[in-house]
Amino acid sequence: MKNLENSEIEKLSLRVIPCRETIPPEAYHAYNSAYHLWERVWSETLKELDGVKKLFSNEFTRHDFATVLYRDDIAIALMCYSAVNLNLDVRKNDSWFESWPQEFLAEQSIREGEGLIAAWFCTAPEYRKSQLNYPINSAKLIMEAFGKIVLEDGYNVGYGTSRNNRSVNKLLYEIGGEKRGESLAHGCEVDLILVEPDKVREAQLSYSNLFKKLWEEKIDYRKRGYEQELSKTA
Repeated sequence: MKNLENSEIEKLSLRVIPCRETIPPEAYHAYNSAYHLWERVWSETLKELDGVKKLFSNEFTRHDFATVLYRDDIAIALMCYSAVNLNLDVRKNDSWFESWPQEFLAEQSIREGEGLIAAWFCTAPEYRKSQLNYPINSAKLIMEAFGKIVLEDGYNVGYGTSRNNRSVNKLLYEIGGEKRGESLAHGCEVDLILVEPDKVREAQLSYSNLFKKLWEEKIDYRKRGYEQELSKTA
Protein backbone atom coordinates (compact mmCIF):
# COMPACT_ATOMS: atom_id res chain seq x y z
CA MET A 1 0.00 0.00 0.00
CA LYS A 2 2.86 2.38 0.81
CA ASN A 3 4.39 1.90 -2.62
CA LEU A 4 1.00 2.58 -4.18
CA GLU A 5 0.63 5.76 -2.11
CA ASN A 6 4.06 7.02 -3.15
CA SER A 7 3.39 6.35 -6.82
CA GLU A 8 0.10 8.22 -6.58
CA ILE A 9 1.68 11.23 -4.87
CA GLU A 10 3.97 11.71 -7.87
CA LYS A 11 0.92 12.03 -10.12
CA LEU A 12 -0.84 14.73 -8.09
CA SER A 13 -0.84 18.50 -8.55
CA LEU A 14 -2.91 21.39 -7.23
CA ARG A 15 -4.09 24.28 -9.39
CA VAL A 16 -6.16 27.41 -8.87
CA ILE A 17 -8.23 28.24 -11.94
CA PRO A 18 -10.72 31.00 -12.81
CA CYS A 19 -14.28 29.70 -13.14
CA ARG A 20 -15.02 31.91 -16.14
CA GLU A 21 -13.27 33.95 -18.79
CA THR A 22 -10.58 35.02 -19.21
CA ILE A 23 -8.98 31.55 -19.30
CA PRO A 24 -5.40 31.44 -20.64
CA PRO A 25 -5.02 29.02 -23.59
CA GLU A 26 -2.53 26.85 -21.74
CA ALA A 27 -5.23 26.27 -19.07
CA TYR A 28 -7.99 25.13 -21.45
CA HIS A 29 -7.43 21.43 -20.80
CA ALA A 30 -7.19 21.88 -17.04
CA TYR A 31 -10.31 24.06 -17.06
CA ASN A 32 -12.36 21.65 -19.17
CA SER A 33 -11.30 18.71 -17.01
CA ALA A 34 -12.41 20.56 -13.87
CA TYR A 35 -15.74 21.48 -15.44
CA HIS A 36 -16.43 17.92 -16.57
CA LEU A 37 -15.67 16.58 -13.09
CA TRP A 38 -18.09 19.09 -11.56
CA GLU A 39 -20.77 18.33 -14.14
CA ARG A 40 -20.41 14.55 -13.75
CA VAL A 41 -20.55 14.48 -9.95
CA TRP A 42 -23.15 17.16 -9.34
CA SER A 43 -25.50 16.16 -12.17
CA GLU A 44 -25.83 12.75 -10.55
CA THR A 45 -26.07 14.18 -7.02
CA LEU A 46 -28.76 16.76 -7.81
CA LYS A 47 -30.71 14.23 -9.85
CA GLU A 48 -30.73 11.97 -6.81
CA LEU A 49 -31.52 14.67 -4.24
CA ASP A 50 -33.75 17.11 -6.14
CA GLY A 51 -34.77 15.37 -9.34
CA VAL A 52 -32.82 17.89 -11.43
CA LYS A 53 -32.79 16.71 -15.05
CA LYS A 54 -30.10 19.05 -16.39
CA LEU A 55 -27.37 20.96 -14.58
CA PHE A 56 -26.52 24.09 -16.55
CA SER A 57 -22.91 25.21 -16.81
CA ASN A 58 -23.65 28.75 -15.58
CA GLU A 59 -23.87 27.26 -12.08
CA PHE A 60 -20.13 26.66 -12.45
CA THR A 61 -19.21 29.92 -14.17
CA ARG A 62 -21.09 32.05 -11.61
CA HIS A 63 -18.19 31.51 -9.23
CA ASP A 64 -14.89 33.39 -9.22
CA PHE A 65 -12.35 30.57 -9.09
CA ALA A 66 -11.75 26.98 -8.02
CA THR A 67 -9.04 24.94 -6.35
CA VAL A 68 -8.60 21.69 -8.25
CA LEU A 69 -6.64 18.53 -7.50
CA TYR A 70 -5.33 16.74 -10.59
CA ARG A 71 -4.06 13.21 -11.07
CA ASP A 72 -1.75 13.64 -14.05
CA ASP A 73 -3.90 16.01 -16.15
CA ILE A 74 -7.31 14.80 -15.00
CA ALA A 75 -9.27 16.67 -12.31
CA ILE A 76 -10.25 14.39 -9.41
CA ALA A 77 -11.45 16.85 -6.73
CA LEU A 78 -12.39 20.52 -6.55
CA MET A 79 -14.08 23.38 -4.72
CA CYS A 80 -15.51 26.58 -6.23
CA TYR A 81 -15.36 29.99 -4.54
CA SER A 82 -16.96 33.42 -4.73
CA ALA A 83 -15.96 36.57 -2.87
CA VAL A 84 -18.88 38.22 -1.07
CA ASN A 85 -19.39 41.45 0.84
CA LEU A 86 -22.38 41.09 3.15
CA ASN A 87 -22.64 44.86 3.53
CA LEU A 88 -24.34 44.58 0.13
CA ASP A 89 -27.97 43.50 0.48
CA VAL A 90 -27.87 41.76 -2.89
CA ARG A 91 -25.38 39.26 -1.46
CA LYS A 92 -27.60 38.38 1.50
CA ASN A 93 -30.25 37.32 -1.03
CA ASP A 94 -27.88 35.03 -2.96
CA SER A 95 -29.34 31.54 -3.37
CA TRP A 96 -26.17 30.09 -1.82
CA PHE A 97 -27.22 31.61 1.53
CA GLU A 98 -30.73 30.13 1.38
CA SER A 99 -30.02 27.89 4.38
CA TRP A 100 -28.54 30.70 6.48
CA PRO A 101 -30.74 32.81 8.83
CA GLN A 102 -31.11 36.40 7.65
CA GLU A 103 -30.46 37.59 11.20
CA PHE A 104 -27.06 35.92 11.17
CA LEU A 105 -26.19 37.37 7.76
CA ALA A 106 -27.11 40.83 9.04
CA GLU A 107 -24.65 40.36 11.91
CA GLN A 108 -21.95 39.46 9.39
CA SER A 109 -22.39 42.86 7.75
CA ILE A 110 -20.20 44.45 10.41
CA ARG A 111 -17.15 42.65 9.02
CA GLU A 112 -14.79 44.79 6.97
CA GLY A 113 -13.64 43.51 3.59
CA GLU A 114 -14.79 40.40 1.77
CA GLY A 115 -15.73 36.91 2.85
CA LEU A 116 -15.47 33.78 0.73
CA ILE A 117 -18.20 31.25 0.05
CA ALA A 118 -17.10 27.71 -0.81
CA ALA A 119 -19.40 25.72 -3.08
CA TRP A 120 -19.72 22.58 -5.20
CA PHE A 121 -17.20 20.53 -3.22
CA CYS A 122 -16.76 17.22 -5.02
CA THR A 123 -14.44 14.26 -5.50
CA ALA A 124 -14.51 11.80 -8.38
CA PRO A 125 -16.12 8.55 -7.11
CA GLU A 126 -13.14 6.46 -8.23
CA TYR A 127 -10.77 8.58 -6.11
CA ARG A 128 -12.69 8.59 -2.83
CA LYS A 129 -10.60 7.03 -0.11
CA SER A 130 -13.60 6.19 2.05
CA GLN A 131 -15.30 4.06 -0.58
CA LEU A 132 -12.62 2.47 -2.71
CA ASN A 133 -9.51 2.52 -0.52
CA TYR A 134 -7.75 5.01 -2.76
CA PRO A 135 -4.57 5.73 -0.73
CA ILE A 136 -4.84 9.55 -0.89
CA ASN A 137 -7.47 11.56 0.97
CA SER A 138 -8.36 13.83 -1.96
CA ALA A 139 -11.29 15.42 -0.13
CA LYS A 140 -9.10 16.49 2.77
CA LEU A 141 -6.53 18.05 0.42
CA ILE A 142 -9.18 20.21 -1.25
CA MET A 143 -10.63 21.25 2.11
CA GLU A 144 -7.18 22.25 3.39
CA ALA A 145 -6.84 24.41 0.28
CA PHE A 146 -10.03 26.23 1.33
CA GLY A 147 -8.40 27.16 4.63
CA LYS A 148 -5.21 28.38 2.98
CA ILE A 149 -7.11 30.45 0.42
CA VAL A 150 -9.01 32.23 3.22
CA LEU A 151 -5.77 32.90 5.07
CA GLU A 152 -3.35 33.81 2.28
CA ASP A 153 -5.76 35.71 0.01
CA GLY A 154 -6.82 37.97 2.87
CA TYR A 155 -10.52 37.12 3.26
CA ASN A 156 -12.08 38.05 6.57
CA VAL A 157 -13.98 34.76 6.79
CA GLY A 158 -14.96 31.68 4.81
CA TYR A 159 -18.54 30.36 4.69
CA GLY A 160 -19.21 26.64 4.41
CA THR A 161 -22.51 24.74 4.20
CA SER A 162 -21.64 21.11 4.87
CA ARG A 163 -23.51 17.99 3.82
CA ASN A 164 -23.33 16.04 7.06
CA ASN A 165 -24.30 12.60 5.75
CA ARG A 166 -21.05 12.70 3.78
CA SER A 167 -19.03 13.95 6.82
CA VAL A 168 -18.13 17.20 5.05
CA ASN A 169 -18.70 19.01 8.35
CA LYS A 170 -15.89 17.02 9.95
CA LEU A 171 -13.49 18.02 7.18
CA LEU A 172 -14.39 21.68 7.70
CA TYR A 173 -13.78 21.44 11.44
CA GLU A 174 -10.35 19.94 10.80
CA ILE A 175 -9.24 22.97 8.75
CA GLY A 176 -10.34 25.45 11.42
CA GLY A 177 -14.07 25.73 10.81
CA GLU A 178 -16.52 26.49 13.61
CA LYS A 179 -20.21 25.55 13.62
CA ARG A 180 -22.60 28.51 13.89
CA GLY A 181 -25.88 26.77 13.14
CA GLU A 182 -27.62 23.96 11.34
CA SER A 183 -30.22 23.71 8.61
CA LEU A 184 -31.40 21.70 5.62
CA ALA A 185 -30.17 21.89 2.02
CA HIS A 186 -31.35 19.60 -0.79
CA GLY A 187 -33.22 17.65 1.87
CA CYS A 188 -30.00 16.88 3.78
CA GLU A 189 -28.91 18.02 7.23
CA VAL A 190 -26.15 20.63 6.97
CA ASP A 191 -23.98 22.56 9.39
CA LEU A 192 -23.46 26.28 8.85
CA ILE A 193 -19.75 26.82 9.36
CA LEU A 194 -17.45 29.83 9.55
CA VAL A 195 -13.79 29.46 8.63
CA GLU A 196 -11.98 32.37 10.26
CA PRO A 197 -8.32 33.26 9.64
CA ASP A 198 -7.25 33.04 13.29
CA LYS A 199 -8.68 29.52 13.56
CA VAL A 200 -6.99 28.50 10.31
CA ARG A 201 -3.62 29.73 11.59
CA GLU A 202 -3.92 27.30 14.48
CA ALA A 203 -5.36 24.41 12.48
CA GLN A 204 -2.86 24.62 9.61
CA LEU A 205 -0.14 23.31 11.89
CA SER A 206 -1.88 19.95 11.51
CA TYR A 207 -2.45 20.13 7.75
CA SER A 208 -1.01 17.12 5.95
CA ASN A 209 2.57 17.15 4.69
CA LEU A 210 1.29 16.17 1.26
CA PHE A 211 -0.96 19.21 1.17
CA LYS A 212 1.90 21.49 2.17
CA LYS A 213 3.99 20.09 -0.68
CA LEU A 214 1.18 20.50 -3.21
CA TRP A 215 0.41 24.02 -1.99
CA GLU A 216 4.03 25.07 -2.29
CA GLU A 217 4.16 23.73 -5.87
CA LYS A 218 0.66 24.82 -6.94
CA ILE A 219 -0.07 26.63 -10.19
CA ASP A 220 -2.34 29.67 -9.77
CA TYR A 221 -3.74 30.79 -13.12
CA ARG A 222 -5.14 33.95 -11.51
CA LYS A 223 -1.68 35.40 -10.96
CA ARG A 224 1.17 36.54 -13.14
CA GLY A 225 4.17 34.28 -13.24
CA TYR A 226 2.16 31.06 -13.34
CA GLU A 227 3.94 30.24 -16.62
CA GLN A 228 7.16 29.64 -14.69
CA GLU A 229 5.38 27.28 -12.29
CA LEU A 230 3.76 25.50 -15.24
CA SER A 231 7.12 24.93 -16.90
CA LYS A 232 8.38 23.17 -13.77
CA THR A 233 5.72 20.50 -14.19
CA ALA A 234 6.32 19.96 -17.92
